[in-house]
Amino acid sequence: MRFILRTQQQQDRLEKREPFTENPNDYAVVLDGPVVGRIYLYEHGPSKGKWGWFLQSPTGASGYGESLEDAKEQLRQRWFTETQRLTKP
Repeated sequence: MRFILRTQQQQDRLEKREPFTENPNDYAVVLDGPVVGRIYLYEHGPSKGKWGWFLQSPTGASGYGESLEDAKEQLRQRWFTETQRLTKP
C-alpha cells in the first residue's frame, strides 16, 4: 500500500467536479485508489503556517504538524492504528 499526495485541484479534475480550492498547498491523500484524507496548510488564525490533516474514518481523526512531512507521518500512523483497530475481532 502506498500513500500518494495529489493536489486537491488534480483530484477534483480526476473526479470531474468543479475545483473547490485553488490553494496549491491543499492535498488529497490517496491510498491505492480511494481518497483516505486531506492535508493542507493553515493560512490564517492561530495555526497559521502549520499543516492540518484529517483522516476519512469512523473516528474522523485529525491533527496538525509543524511541516508537511510531519503531517504526512501523523496521518500515516493514525491510518495504520485505525485500520488495525477496525480489523481486530
